[in-house]
Amino acid sequence: LAIVDSDDTEALASHNVFLRSLTELGLVGFTLQMLILSGWIASARNTLKWSVHDDPKRPLAILFAAMLCAYVAEGMFHDVTFIPQDNMLLFFLAGAMGPSIAAVGRLRRLLRRDPVRVVVFYDTERAPLTNTFVYPLADYVCTADCYAAPVNGNHLTYPGYQQLAYLHPARFTPDPEVVRSVGIDPTSRYFVVRFVSYQATHDLSTSGLSNEKKIEIVRVLSQHGRVIVTSERALPVELEPYRLPLPAREMHHVLAFARLLVGESATMASEAAVLGVPAVYISPQRRGFTDDQERRYGLVHNFTESRYHDDWMSTVAALAADETLGERAPGARARLLREKNDVTQ
Repeated sequence: LAIVDSDDTEALASHNVFLRSLTELGLVGFTLQMLILSGWIASARNTLKWSVHDDPKRPLAILFAAMLCAYVAEGMFHDVTFIPQDNMLLFFLAGAMGPSIAAVGRLRRLLRRDPVRVVVFYDTERAPLTNTFVYPLADYVCTADCYAAPVNGNHLTYPGYQQLAYLHPARFTPDPEVVRSVGIDPTSRYFVVRFVSYQATHDLSTSGLSNEKKIEIVRVLSQHGRVIVTSERALPVELEPYRLPLPAREMHHVLAFARLLVGESATMASEAAVLGVPAVYISPQRRGFTDDQERRYGLVHNFTESRYHDDWMSTVAALAADETLGERAPGARARLLREKNDVTQ
């Protein structure tokens, strides 16, 4: 029998972080840990596969993938549990990649008695697997007060939208010179069309607009002005001339001077609304925040769930032809900014 001083325990490290996890957590716990790592890898892979080349999320995904590779390689020969900087950087990047950090925080608290607190900010109701798994593990789940799904956890709400965190006038001012630099006259009549890939975890089993519908949208809008298309997936050959290879950092400037946004992205519809640009959101999935922006301010026209198969093309045509559209939207936006919080404060 040997008595080991607690200060010398690092000398008894297993030299393999995965073997340590298996012996301490058991097969069930080790399997859960591997599922978490697999989820992180899948998240980084989807970001790299489906985001545009200048998407600000891509460098984060690349950095996370490199960090994870280094963590796994080092973990095969060292117990990196004793290297705080390795764990801290990995978990920080994982948290920035998505809400799965909640599971890590809770495990660290249970196994190591760390005073870790997990706060999740989210706005997507249609993510049942993520929300069912993450929300109960978080100390606080923060959503907009228009979130349209039950939350199994300590739920805090705020009067606002996540998009106000970066598009509130206190932080963002549209620059017409940026718009001119990409070949668009900010005073001209133009429309932005957004198509998505439906590859996010909350988009599983969801398909988007057919190529025929996409072509029809562009045809209708082009009768009233220039059409700018941004898409996460390949476009029909007929629409490629409308695609604008726009750096992601400049998209919000272009959107702010547009007459109308039409597309499948709830986030971009909300961004348009908080910028005072009317939007038509077409998707099988509804969002509480775009519903709120339609009901309270009339800035978003939602064709979701049961309305997805309605005659939304007539609404697109009517809005595109409406000469007074740009005159009404600023008043609605001013009321939105008065009633909603500056989320970053």
